[in-house]
Amino acid sequence: MFIVIKRINEKLNYIINKFNIDTLLISFSGGMDSTLLLEIMIYIKNTINSNLNIKAIYINHKYFIKNSYILNHCIKYCNNKKIILYIKDILLKKKNNIEENLRKLRYKEISKIINKNEILLTGYNKNDQIENIFLSLKRGKGIKSILIRELTSIYNFKIFRPLINLSKLDILNYSKILNTSWIEDKSNKNLKFDRNFIRYKILNILNKRWPGFLNSSYKFLYICDLYENVLNIYIKKIINNLINKKDKSINIFLLNIKNINLTKIIIRIWLEKYHNLYISYYDLIRIYNDIILNDNPLSTLKIKNIILNKYNNTIYCIKNLNNNLKYYKNIYIEKINKFIKLPYNSGIIKISDNFNLIKNYIDNYNFLFHRIRKINNKEIIIIKFNNKNFFNSKIKYKIIGFNNKKTLKEIYSIFDIPICKRNKIPMLFFNDKLISLIGYFITYEGISRNIDNEWFLIYKIKNL
Repeated sequence: MFIVIKRINEKLNYIINKFNIDTLLISFSGGMDSTLLLEIMIYIKNTINSNLNIKAIYINHKYFIKNSYILNHCIKYCNNKKIILYIKDILLKKKNNIEENLRKLRYKEISKIINKNEILLTGYNKNDQIENIFLSLKRGKGIKSILIRELTSIYNFKIFRPLINLSKLDILNYSKILNTSWIEDKSNKNLKFDRNFIRYKILNILNKRWPGFLNSSYKFLYICDLYENVLNIYIKKIINNLINKKDKSINIFLLNIKNINLTKIIIRIWLEKYHNLYISYYDLIRIYNDIILNDNPLSTLKIKNIILNKYNNTIYCIKNLNNNLKYYKNIYIEKINKFIKLPYNSGIIKISDNFNLIKNYIDNYNFLFHRIRKINNKEIIIIKFNNKNFFNSKIKYKIIGFNNKKTLKEIYSIFDIPICKRNKIPMLFFNDKLISLIGYFITYEGISRNIDNEWFLIYKIKNL
């Protein structure tokens, strides 16, 4: 027992020092696992590290009826141990994927109160790991979703699972040694929840048939993790040559799509690493068939809250905010020398009549700029965004560097701007005259003919 506590303390010290942690936030349900975890942390504080600051949080799942007795137990327990206890209520409205959606709600609620110098500790253990294998099989997910690591991050906070190498039997024995008192949650016996069904109807039978099944399964996870890590090292070297670091798009022209399995793995890792998107095998098949193999050079696919767009053999991953942001409203600029924020935090611009006022932003904050003419007394300044009327318009504009006038659709093609980005690039107009496609060019209508008639348009636009 005390060897286990020593090992946990060593790992805890490493985490505290590496990430500058000053407070442990224990996810406390009053059950056996979280109670042992809390007792171990209290023991470490009292005997090894008196500087530990320990708090606890209880998430009240209002999905379950008559759980007030659990809440009262947790309050009493923490009061006796002189531990600060946060109590947060969550209400699940969705009727499907109950366990998964409750987990997401828990972490979202915790993210609202946890500070950057705090870390969440949970009672996740070896049995939970094995149950996760069956849950992942049922959901059709890959190896990465099966193995839950000892230290991870979610919603911008870190989670440490000190009991991850302990079985349920270990936890029971150690709980008896420390003389802990816990409470049984009746919902943990409800077989309509997938994890409970796996625990009581599948794993109990397997463990009775093969007493070493738990440890063998854990070894299997370790081997899978080993292969996954080696594969990721190899794949990431390939991906680095395919990714545009600026907009995180991937070039499939350089991808050997004849090797189906390699292509699927590369796409999966690209979405996970660069877009924090974890997809099912079914969605991976859809991407391969509907985007990569699709002869349409402008194919599109929606998955979860993102949209994948193919353009000129490049796949772009765009967050699907408000139906792909549709079309932005016009922004009317009444005063110059004032920063204007663009919609959805997509960038910032400023028109100035004094270069010295903006030079600092250009030199030190990576702003870029266009030289443009001033407005006359009959013009107003408008920032517009592409919409269907613009895109289909036959109006032609003469831009610097080209002899012939071009429609906006032709201009987008010349500058190789993918369709998924076209409604997000701001356009500067003086009345109905296009002055600049900001970040790309200015038109002849926007040229400054002399210094006295000169303004400066500075900008920082995301993913140009």
